[in-house]
Amino acid sequence: TATATPLSADDAGLRESLRAYRWTQASAAAVPAYVIFNDATLDDLVARRPTDDAELLRVKGIGPVKIEKHGVAILEIINGT
Repeated sequence: TATATPLSADDAGLRESLRAYRWTQASAAAVPAYVIFNDATLDDLVARRPTDDAELLRVKGIGPVKIEKHGVAILEIINGT
């Protein structure tokens, strides 16, 4: 079986920040967290670290609607602003 590559401290921190954002948004909307975005999307965000909307569109599970709702916040989390 394949084993997952351990995340660096930076990647683990980013993933946790994105998970916290997802949880907050899901709680506010009274929906399951995966409705905001699923774990595969989290992993792709961490791996790609997009810096703009065009790069966000390349992330698995992110489309125009998700960018409209969450794009600015996701980019702020990734860029540490």
